[in-house]
Amino acid sequence: MVNEAPSETPALDRSATDAAERWQALGWLGACAAATAILALFSNGTYHDDDLKHFLFARWTRFDPEYLVHTWGRPGFTLLHALPAQLGWTACRLLSVGLTALTAWATFRCAQQLGLRHAAWAVPLTYAQPLVLHLSFTTLTETPMAAQLALATWALLAGRRRTSAMLFSLTLVTRHEAIVLLPIWAWALWSTKKSTEKRGWTPFLALGTMALLFCAPAAHNVATRLAFGYWPWAILTEPGHTTHYGQGTPLTFLVRFVSMAGPVVATWFVVGCRVLWRDRRTWPLLAGVAAYIAVQTALYMHQAYATGGYARFLVPIAPWVALGALAGVNALRSADPALRQRAHRTWLAAAISLWVCLELEQMLNPSPTLQPYLWPLRAGAALFVAGVSAGLLHRGRLIGTVIVVLALLGPLVRAGLPHRLRPRERAMAEAVEWLHERDWAGRPFFAVNDWLYYFADRWYPARSEPWYDILTASPPGALFLWDARYGPSPDFGISLELLRAYPLLAEIGQTTVDGENSPFVCIFERQP
Repeated sequence: MVNEAPSETPALDRSATDAAERWQALGWLGACAAATAILALFSNGTYHDDDLKHFLFARWTRFDPEYLVHTWGRPGFTLLHALPAQLGWTACRLLSVGLTALTAWATFRCAQQLGLRHAAWAVPLTYAQPLVLHLSFTTLTETPMAAQLALATWALLAGRRRTSAMLFSLTLVTRHEAIVLLPIWAWALWSTKKSTEKRGWTPFLALGTMALLFCAPAAHNVATRLAFGYWPWAILTEPGHTTHYGQGTPLTFLVRFVSMAGPVVATWFVVGCRVLWRDRRTWPLLAGVAAYIAVQTALYMHQAYATGGYARFLVPIAPWVALGALAGVNALRSADPALRQRAHRTWLAAAISLWVCLELEQMLNPSPTLQPYLWPLRAGAALFVAGVSAGLLHRGRLIGTVIVVLALLGPLVRAGLPHRLRPRERAMAEAVEWLHERDWAGRPFFAVNDWLYYFADRWYPARSEPWYDILTASPPGALFLWDARYGPSPDFGISLELLRAYPLLAEIGQTTVDGENSPFVCIFERQP
């Protein structure tokens, strides 16, 4: 147990306490899920363009079943969203709302299994992580993986090894980085001593459980090989290399961790690690957080697998972060003055250390997008450190509490805004509307930006030809829509000058982003 002292509560009272915690958790869950559902209903844009791509792949499974096993699309996401996607994007957003609620509930149940006081607080501590909240009404792969990992953890702590192994297996076909957690989970399953299973833990059952860890990727690879002739696992042997997403340092994902979890929850987690370490059952969770941050760091430092190095990649470990944060809060509120004082000093050290990481990261790897906000961030970090420091003083606790609450709620205000169409997406919608007005929308159509396919309600096969082959083979009258976002990007390398000089194409229209002079979308027609 991770409580500071053994409980003397009678069994009957313990049952009543569990019931009260369950109702409290349900109350938090209902409020948070309702809020995110409203955000989903008012969203028509994205947090990242990958959000749209995953939705479209799920939607296009009705045209091309290969999308069900598409490696980039991730079967762990696509299989869940394929049916809702036929109803529209909002249905998929609401599914993400449900998955986030499931994550928070499973995290609460894990807190109960670990004997953490105030287990119901695990629910708001899950939603209090800014990127968990922000992704809860998107269609990105991190959200289902967080749910799968939370459920696998709950099953593990409950002694249901085989269920835990099968649930964990799903993470391997939802996010490729989950493979770094595989040896940790295998060790956790092997070393678990308590079980609710009727039969004993024999070597035969142990090996069978280990095999279940591979059931989802094995099914994915065999089905894809039989149906479409290739092995999805081969992508792991081709790390590739890219430069247009930037390159990280050893500190990048420590800073990203604060962006994902928020400064308050991130530092509470550090405090909670000392408490959780006393319970062997939490070692796989703590090792998993460290390993997941380490693998993201290594991938981004070496620019492998075309990783973008985004903070949202850490959302899958949010359930474990919430458990650590809950343990940290309990330590900071402990009835033992010595323990409370020690926890508060750890909290202050964590706040200072993470601020230092931010400064060193900016020195080693300056971020152009962060530069305009650097001084406000420094001011916020200084205020947060001052607030935590004030909490060490009896007279300063009220001021410190106010500052910490503001530091907790501030990032959530931005994270709790609906995703709306940006000017460039509206320019693409206008281009498609321009085609509709001329009754040209039914012509053969090609673009390199998925937004144009979304607005035109068109699709392309899971295995399509290179753009120049499609362009050459297109019939007269076919339309090619170039956009300034993806056309000239390193992924495609299609400059506007190249298309304008191409003799088989004629430019017939263009749209611009409000306030800009250069065209954002140019429409070309294939000539005879």
